Amino acid sequence: MRKILIAIFLLLPSHSFAIDFVIEKHIPNAKLVGSGKLSEMFWDIYNAELYAPNGEYIEGKPLALKIEYLRDIKTQKIADQIVEDIKEQGVEDGQKLNKWRKDIMNSIPDVEDGTTITGIYTKDKKTVFYTNGGMKKIINDEEFGQKFFDIWLSPNTTEPRLRKKLLGQI
Repeated sequence: MRKILIAIFLLLPSHSFAIDFVIEKHIPNAKLVGSGKLSEMFWDIYNAELYAPNGEYIEGKPLALKIEYLRDIKTQKIADQIVEDIKEQGVEDGQKLNKWRKDIMNSIPDVEDGTTITGIYTKDKKTVFYTNGGMKKIINDEEFGQKFFDIWLSPNTTEPRLRKKLLGQI
């Protein structure tokens, strides 16, 4: 019997236990809302999945966004892009953006093809980052969390098709 269980475990996707555990730790009854891929020109950048309680996204409520990178990207480039995307959401305060850039650089490492970053917006309005199911970092700034997840979920996103996929609308 033990050999059968081990064989079944080995056939399951490797990320299903570690990532789902960190999501379930923060999001009660977490279920997939939707998923999509970000591509630019001919390059696939990442796959994204949105999780929320009972699979229902409600703005301002706990959620998890799992991103599996499909290419190598340096932390600096990720941080710069996130800050640029937050600017697109209407934030113009330079000091705040610089602080958030530093917070991001301390929370998200360089990524390689296959690296998974899970960002979680908790019920107490913190943003928690996990890399490959471990290495937890917390940003305790409600506004940062709102603006960070708005990159993907706001009607003002620069990627409306991906937003619709994450929200399960297409």
